Amino acid sequence: MPLYALNRALLAPVALLALALSGCREDADSPTAPESGPAPAAATSAALPTFTFLAAGGQHTCALDATGAAWCWGAGSRLGDGNGVSRSSPVRVVGGLKFVQISAGSKTTCGITTQNLAYCWGDGPLGDGGDLIGSYVPVAVGGGHHFRNVIVGNEHTCAVTPGDIAFCWGLGHWGELGTGHSQFTNLPVRVYGGLRWRRVYAGGQASCGVTLDTVVYCWGFLLGGKQPTKVPGGLQFRQVWVGGGDYTDAQHEEPDTPHACGVATDDKAYCWGYGGEGELGQGTGMSSTTPVAVSGGRSWRQVVAGFYHTCGVTRAEVAFCWGVNQWGANGNGSLVGSNVPGKVNGGISFASISTGTLGLHTCGLTDAGKIYCWGYNVAGQLGDGTRTQRLAPVAVVAGN
Repeated sequence: MPLYALNRALLAPVALLALALSGCREDADSPTAPESGPAPAAATSAALPTFTFLAAGGQHTCALDATGAAWCWGAGSRLGDGNGVSRSSPVRVVGGLKFVQISAGSKTTCGITTQNLAYCWGDGPLGDGGDLIGSYVPVAVGGGHHFRNVIVGNEHTCAVTPGDIAFCWGLGHWGELGTGHSQFTNLPVRVYGGLRWRRVYAGGQASCGVTLDTVVYCWGFLLGGKQPTKVPGGLQFRQVWVGGGDYTDAQHEEPDTPHACGVATDDKAYCWGYGGEGELGQGTGMSSTTPVAVSGGRSWRQVVAGFYHTCGVTRAEVAFCWGVNQWGANGNGSLVGSNVPGKVNGGISFASISTGTLGLHTCGLTDAGKIYCWGYNVAGQLGDGTRTQRLAPVAVVAGN
């Protein structure tokens, strides 16, 4: 059996069980059959704030409103509202903090406040120097650092200071912390090499970063190193995202092989890493250690690597997805995957897009501050007031 088929076979029951356990506290009903039509009008989105920033996680989704307040929905332990109950529509994160950026990982959410302080909540590790129990409310990341950006991956997180220095924390067995060692730390540790970073992205068991001079480095399971290694090919990038996550075995000894995708300085998209599900978007199921061009020659605003799928938004604000689609996260009205970009149904113009870190769902943010989501929904992570799987975008709605 090919590796990617084995990964999918192992991931499906584990992911479904985890979602069922963590996402059924709001009601005891089983998730209903997939639907590709519009969300029911049980609640109106008119009462929702205007959103300015979007981050889809493993079983939850979070966003910032125009005031900097954070909102989350989906699996209860990751919402930051203090009670751990799963929600199928947005609830406000407690604590009165104002954020400028937020990131949702597989089990954890982190944000950067207007004072450049990092706070995290969820199932941990939270970077606070404590244990792995986690927190239902935001807790301050330890170490006394100020940060301007944070990205949460599967079981680790990376952040960049206003002085362009990168730190990571969490599990580091595969070198994903970039310190030159295999270690765990629940406090930020500096990424090795003395590079100056525009942004650093945590993914599955790997991380990548873009330096101030637009060069991409990766470390961890993606390129097999424990410190930043330059991505071959000589391309210059303005952004990059790392996918992957979870493991192929119950003992957590063999991580799923990740992939990464980025937008070059000429707005063309490239991907590299594992491609067995078509997530590289180059028209084949082949993997590549060197960036390969995404098919279609489009000009991209953003491309985001998910678990086994990838999505992006073009300069014309058209959303495309490709790769595995067994939960409907490609938004094409079906469960059929693709090895080239396929347009997301609905004709909605998106300013940005975010793929869930477990590949279960995807969400997009419009210029008008509305959020639409699609894919698997057993924990309510689509925010449409239901637990119904959706194969095309549905609007996030206000709670009752």
